[in-house]
Amino acid sequence: MADGAPLANLQDALLTVHNRDWQQGIVIGNEATGVVKHTSVFWDEPTILSGLTHKNTRFPFRKHIAADESFTTPQVFTIVYNNHKDPNEVLNTDVPDFRGAIRNKCFLIWLPSNA
Repeated sequence: MADGAPLANLQDALLTVHNRDWQQGIVIGNEATGVVKHTSVFWDEPTILSGLTHKNTRFPFRKHIAADESFTTPQVFTIVYNNHKDPNEVLNTDVPDFRGAIRNKCFLIWLPSNA
C-alpha cells in the first residue's frame, strides 16, 4: 500500500494484518455487503474500524430506526493471534471455528446525533 490506496475490494469479508518478523497478527472480519462495507486498519491513527460505511463517505449507510423497531447489523469480528509464520494457518483453522462460535453475538449501540 505504497500510495495509501486499498489493496482489497468491496467484496472482501476478511482483512489480515500480519507481521512476519513477530509471527503475529490480526484478522478482521466484516460481513457487510458491497459498497456499504467499511474496514480500515491504522489509517490515520492506531485504530481498527469495521462495520458499515460512515455518513460522510461516497456510499453512506443510513437506516432510520423508530423507537419500537430493531435492526441487526452484519457481523464483524477480530482475532488476534501469535506464533504463526503464515497467516493462512489462522484463516484455515481458527477463523472458521471462531465464526461458528460467535453467530448472533454482535450488538449495535446507537446514540442519536442530537442527543
